[in-house]
Amino acid sequence: MLIKIVRFLRGNRGASVPFVAIVLTLLLILAGVVIDLGHLYVVRQELKNAADAGALAGALALFNIDVSPHVLCAEARAAALATVQLNESDHQNLNILSEDVKIGFWEYVGGVWQFREESASCPDEINAVQVTTRRTNEVNGPVSLFFAKFLGMDTVELTAKATAMRGWATSLPEGFAFPLAIGLTYVPKTYGQIIPVTFSPDWGDTGGWHCFDSEANANDLVNYINESKPTPSIDLNDWIYVLNGVATSVVMATENMLKQYSSAGKEFKVYLPVIDATKMTQTREVLGFCAFIIKSVDKSTKAVSGDALGFSLVPGETTSPIPPENNNLRDIHAKLVQ
Repeated sequence: MLIKIVRFLRGNRGASVPFVAIVLTLLLILAGVVIDLGHLYVVRQELKNAADAGALAGALALFNIDVSPHVLCAEARAAALATVQLNESDHQNLNILSEDVKIGFWEYVGGVWQFREESASCPDEINAVQVTTRRTNEVNGPVSLFFAKFLGMDTVELTAKATAMRGWATSLPEGFAFPLAIGLTYVPKTYGQIIPVTFSPDWGDTGGWHCFDSEANANDLVNYINESKPTPSIDLNDWIYVLNGVATSVVMATENMLKQYSSAGKEFKVYLPVIDATKMTQTREVLGFCAFIIKSVDKSTKAVSGDALGFSLVPGETTSPIPPENNNLRDIHAKLVQ
């Protein structure tokens, strides 16, 4: 058998040469196409990275607590454009068309999450920025190919799109919640609104003290307040354990912290779970969150007074595109959603 194979190869040596040449040519072309495809993948990823960065920068610039109005669509657009232009694609600086940055809403419609542009105005509910980056004939130029030219393909147009959202916090991370809960009727409903609130030691419609769960005690509350022990993380729809009355040590710890913040020229700003304070049950459902500035502590009556704020920023472990009914905390972070 071996002898027959050898004889066959010797007899067909001349015929195999062009066959091998054709196979090698095809392999070389295939290898070149693979190289071009790899190049396209890299450029596509560069465009995606630039779109991601632009969308995140735009979403971060959407809100500014220190100015009015707080929602800043023009600033968000400018931040997105500038960020994209800091990136490169295929060793050249990226340009971006103004119309490729869109401001609008990330919302749930027809069973899917999608982006809806808002170009006519800049309402308070705006929560998302969408950025498209391109390598096309109109901007940045298409991507040049090398080996694929032999197949009649000189260039390829590429685009990438990213959407980033800055929504409403539906949770508070560890160390942020405070052991006071505010009644839902005292939560401001509009940006900039302030409602004065006094918490007495006994439960009232304004709310009162809580200890997160039934296992906590006065020492735990003191440690939470003086920040020697981080408060537990807390989510929307969690249940907290409310208290009738409060220890003097807890009130004194609150007063001491207020003095420390005041001496440093800072506001004693805390974040409170929102509850239905009219219910007469020991456990209450967390209906939202509200920023609160503690302004005075009366040791004789154990009363804590301050202002509930109508707008604030806070890190949210989870966020929602739709503001919960009794929650006006915007997430300090932005996240990619598309």
